[in-house]
Parts: sequence; structure tokens; C-alpha cells
Amino acid sequence: MKAEIIMIGTELLLGQIVDTNASFLARHLAEIGFNLYHKTTVGDNDARIADAIRSALKRSDVVITSGGLGPTVDDKTRDAVAIATDRQLVLVEELLEDIIAFFKKRGLELGENNPRQAYIPQDAIPIRNPVGTAPGFIVKSDEKYVISLPGVPHELHHLTENSLKPFLLKALGEAYLLAMLKICKLDSCFFCHTVKTGAFGSAQRGPDTGGVPVIEFHR
Repeated sequence: MKAEIIMIGTELLLGQIVDTNASFLARHLAEIGFNLYHKTTVGDNDARIADAIRSALKRSDVVITSGGLGPTVDDKTRDAVAIATDRQLVLVEELLEDIIAFFKKRGLELGENNPRQAYIPQDAIPIRNPVGTAPGFIVKSDEKYVISLPGVPHELHHLTENSLKPFLLKALGEAYLLAMLKICKLDSCFFCHTVKTGAFGSAQRGPDTGGVPVIEFHR
């Protein structure tokens, strides 16, 4: 399965913020067997984000966005995903209730713009966020997925572990367990022959592995 990451935010694009989310997502996608060939960074512009999503959907099975889900007018991800997948934004009451409860629990007043965060593309699966005010969502488009997560690192980490990875494993079937074996002083042709006998599974040379065989374990 092919995955692609789109990091959203003008601050990231201009180098004002160090992008740690991309490396985090890449590691976790690799853990569950996804091939990651592209990562894109886009500023806070709904048309350019939508273009990036459309391009990603042409070559990948899963497109994951991070950032742009805040309450301000500069947070364009919701609109961009709706544009890219030809949908309207709709209010999800349970997400609005979560946001109100988040503020109430902390004795804070709900901001004027925070209800915007409860709008997601029509027919999207909401990803509830118990550690922040920015819920994520999952859009299925022509048997592919666009999954949008918040850009705040601790929120992204929580939702990746508790929502993203379980969803991908369930929705896309059991992913491959990839084992990168760096072979020292061992002829790789002999190794591949050994693998093909059925001892492990099947072997291939990944384009980004420097010629190191990649073993795919089919469970």
C-alpha cells in the first residue's frame, strides 16, 4: 500500500517551525507496512492544498494531512479536502459537543471561531480528539482515503496511535510487516533465493532502500 503525507502550514513552508510531525508519521506508517514515496509541504491556501491532495490521490492509496484544522480563517484544510473530494462541509454535533466540553472542563470560554472546527466534509468519518479542540476526519474517495489530523504534535501523536493506525489496519486489511535486513558479507542473490524457498515470505528490492532486499511477511 502506498501512503503520502501532506504537511500544511505557511510557518512550515517558510521554515519558521521545524517539521517533526512528518518524521513521526513516516515512522509509524512504515511500522504497519506502508510505502511512503512522497511528502509535500503546502502553505495555508485552500486551492493549493486541494491541488496537492488531488495529485496525491492519483498515486497513493492513503493521503494523510497534518495541520490546518484550527479555528482561525487561516486554517484551510477542511475547505481544501472538501474541494478536492467534491463535497460540502457539514456540522457534526458530537464534535461540537466535544469542543464545548473541552473548554468547560478547563474553565475556559468557548472562542467565537472554535465551532468552525466541528465542520467536516460531508460523509466523512469524524476522528474525535480528547486531547485538543481540533478533531480529525477520514474521507473515502474512489476506494482511497484522505485522513486529516491536527498539527499540534501531542494531538497528532495521540490520534495517530489511537485512531489512525487502528483504522488503517482494520480498513485496509492486515498490512505487511516489513523487515529491513541489512546483509553484511552475504550475497543478496543467495539471500533472495533462500527467501523464495518459503523460509520467510517474498523478497523485493525497494527503490529507496539502497538495493537492500525488503522482506514482506504475509500474515
